[in-house]
Amino acid sequence: MTLIDPNNTQAILIGASEFDFANEGFQNLPNVKSNLVEFRRLLIEMVGIDKNQICMMLDRDNVTEITSEIIGIIPNVLDTIIVYYAGHGIYRSQNFYLATKKTRPEEPEYTGAMPSKRLVDLVIKKARVKNLIFIIDCCFSAMAKEGVDSRGKNVFFMTAAPSNQAAKDESPENAYYTAFTHELLVILKQGIKNAGEILTLQDIINHLNKQLTDKDLPEPQSSAHGSPDKLGICKNPAYQNISLTPGTSGVGKTGLMSQNDKDKSSETQLEPLLFLLPNRERQKHQLRTTIQNYQGQWQHPLLCFIYGDNSEYGEFVRCLLEGFLPTDNVLSKYFGAGIFNREIRVDEFQTVEKLHQDILWFLESETNTAAKKEAIANKLAREQQPIIFSIRIFTEDLADWQDKKTIIDGFIEFWADWPKMIAQRHPFLVFLSFNYKDEKFSFVKK
Repeated sequence: MTLIDPNNTQAILIGASEFDFANEGFQNLPNVKSNLVEFRRLLIEMVGIDKNQICMMLDRDNVTEITSEIIGIIPNVLDTIIVYYAGHGIYRSQNFYLATKKTRPEEPEYTGAMPSKRLVDLVIKKARVKNLIFIIDCCFSAMAKEGVDSRGKNVFFMTAAPSNQAAKDESPENAYYTAFTHELLVILKQGIKNAGEILTLQDIINHLNKQLTDKDLPEPQSSAHGSPDKLGICKNPAYQNISLTPGTSGVGKTGLMSQNDKDKSSETQLEPLLFLLPNRERQKHQLRTTIQNYQGQWQHPLLCFIYGDNSEYGEFVRCLLEGFLPTDNVLSKYFGAGIFNREIRVDEFQTVEKLHQDILWFLESETNTAAKKEAIANKLAREQQPIIFSIRIFTEDLADWQDKKTIIDGFIEFWADWPKMIAQRHPFLVFLSFNYKDEKFSFVKK
């Protein structure tokens, strides 16, 4: 088994979630945006790919916009390229197309759709890498792996459905992702029990196959040219061999000892950990009540601060959807569709002014407007769905951010001065999330 080199890996994430001709046979796919956002996060956190080596292309107008950007990226990559597509798949005139924003389902070849063969051939031909991974989440997606000339490279395909079957645009377990991608995200986040320390492509496709077919969902397909199936992608989170030892804190009676520490000393004892979201019923109730009271007062953003370890942010989102809000709440329906994510490290923080400028530049790039609050606010006010803007502050230890309280002050100051959005018709939630971890041990410390 060989491992990918995350420092020399490029990920290209392509999504088609909104269509100009949705009323002509296409339905919009809001889950696709959630797919891309969460897949990007896990590629950074679990696979170790630098955020600057992940290109996310959402709702591009046509194939030319996509291929032009790909041509500029892939010649500089040396180890592995991951290409992911989620959207509509179209079979017409003996060709298989991947839809773009302006695609008409009856005339894909004339309306900007991307022939899957053209995408695959382009990446294989232009790339200098050893390994190419194509992940296609759409109807009839197995067609994308047919007739491939690998040019002697390791090429692996993973598709959501057979060539004659539609894919499921909504997971039965999580309505904010497509069925196939949801299972893939779960694997990256939670790992695979009884698998090795490193997850290979073959491990992933085998587990995907079992999980999806057990739920009567389309059977994922795969193919390999060369030996990419033996390629190691990331550490297996489920592999950690953890045993229980007595705790000494009054918080609880359980501590955790990692296998690495057991090897050093059979009597190593670590301070007890709290379970995810411990004793937070009062906070849950307060958040639920606050958001409910916020309904209809959307001219100003609602600010929320979150503290927790690196894994707890995902748990917070899950609990927000499943427990904090009523099932008929408009936020539950749309959360995940309008998320903007920005990541900052505490050790990169300089001044409040720099933080303000960083937020403005990020919002400018996301909304394609001038870097002025008024212009950005006007653009966001025209959105047809709730907006969630999340800034995640990464720090090595919880204590580290306590000397950086000016981050919180500066964050509040930035949004307190946000222009009143008279035309805003949907909730605008802003989260500042402090994610911390202690590298001293092999587990995440809360």
